Amino acid sequence: MHGDLSSHLHSKECNDLISELQKCHQEQFFGKWVGACNQIDVKVRRCLKNERLERQTKNNEAAAVKHQLFQERLKGKSGNAQ
Repeated sequence: MHGDLSSHLHSKECNDLISELQKCHQEQFFGKWVGACNQIDVKVRRCLKNERLERQTKNNEAAAVKHQLFQERLKGKSGNAQ
């Protein structure tokens, strides 16, 4: 099962794959149950995972910067109190 597949949440590449998967599911109503769309589904999952990992990396970098700024402010306040 995939997360939210709304087009505004994903890149053009992933949106194209998502559309291809949805089209396959519509055209292969019974085939989707026996694996007719599995290759496209794997590509969609790979694309979504790569997007998630990119977001995670950016968020971790931003958090590290915020943490560093917090630590600097904390050291500055403790230095002034002494």
